[in-house]
Amino acid sequence: MLDQPIDRPWKKVSLLILGLILTATGLALLGGGLRLLMLGGSIYFAPAGLALTVSGVLTILRKPAGGLLYLATFVVTVLWALSTSAFALWPLISDLMAPAVLAVAVLLLMPAYKFKPGRSYKAPRIAAGVLTLGIIATFVGAFQTQWIVKPQDNPDLASGAGVSAPADENWAVWGGNAEGTRFSSLT
Repeated sequence: MLDQPIDRPWKKVSLLILGLILTATGLALLGGGLRLLMLGGSIYFAPAGLALTVSGVLTILRKPAGGLLYLATFVVTVLWALSTSAFALWPLISDLMAPAVLAVAVLLLMPAYKFKPGRSYKAPRIAAGVLTLGIIATFVGAFQTQWIVKPQDNPDLASGAGVSAPADENWAVWGGNAEGTRFSSLT
């Protein structure tokens, strides 16, 4: 009796909440991913949605495979995001921020899953800490000046020469002129 782990209520409740979030997210990705496949789009979303749905159900049941499946899906998501964004900051943020937050939750809740007694949770805690630092650094970095886009192929535009006259009152083009460098005369 003494070698049995104590089953605390917080474990069931926290994994239930996490499992419901994973399941709902997975079903949304699965539905959207199937629609995207029918339209000839990315093959990533439907399998990722299925994996998250299964992970969510297993997490609700407190099966360790639920957390491990989510973490495997997260690794695949990171590889997919890097392959599609070519290390561009904003696409990576939109592709990885929410999955990273969920990965931190899964890693921190590893002790709540029904693993065999005597398992060490040091590695998941370290991984959760590293991911959390990455999330914080990304959040802070997102509000810093990254770069200023300047035209390179057309020296006339770079100097301001060759800019068309402002558009009429209808403001039919973005930025008030064909080059997008003027404000609306309506403001």
